[in-house]
Amino acid sequence: MEPVIGFALCRSFCTFSRVLDVLERYGIALEINARYRIPSFDIIRRAKQRGIKFTFGTNNVDADFGRLEYSLEAVEKCGLTAGDIWFPSMSVRRERPVVLYNKFE
Repeated sequence: MEPVIGFALCRSFCTFSRVLDVLERYGIALEINARYRIPSFDIIRRAKQRGIKFTFGTNNVDADFGRLEYSLEAVEKCGLTAGDIWFPSMSVRRERPVVLYNKFE
């Protein structure tokens, strides 16, 4: 299994720079969490500059897990592209064109 880190796990005991250092060093993706609207766009931009990949999450503990609105807003405001998103190494997604199925306006 390839590593992905949930941002909420580390926000209370380490600085963002240290988190980004670890993600970059070990090739770990950073989750953009739609439910808690974390990390901030500033942190997302800093991670993107370092070449860190991203995943989207919702912490769907109930039926109201939304439609990834914050994640999609981060894509737009931080200039994320398909190349910035982490896909599992065995995923056929890496070879298919990106199609925007849901465009929220």
